[in-house]
Amino acid sequence: TTRNEFIAKVERGEFLEWANVHGYFYGVSRLEIDRISARGHTPLLTIDVQGFCSVQKNEYPCIFSDSTEH
Repeated sequence: TTRNEFIAKVERGEFLEWANVHGYFYGVSRLEIDRISARGHTPLLTIDVQGFCSVQKNEYPCIFSDSTEH
């Protein structure tokens, strides 16, 4: 995906959450989350606190787990 394609997806609301980190774009696809959920599975996201806040604002049910182990 090019930068322009990514930005177009952001503008269309295709991401549950997204970020620009040091010039690199990352996002969680709403379609993929919905697909996983529709199959009866619970999506597991590895996101930071800012991403969690975005997910909550989008009213997706979620639980935050702060893992400090690497």
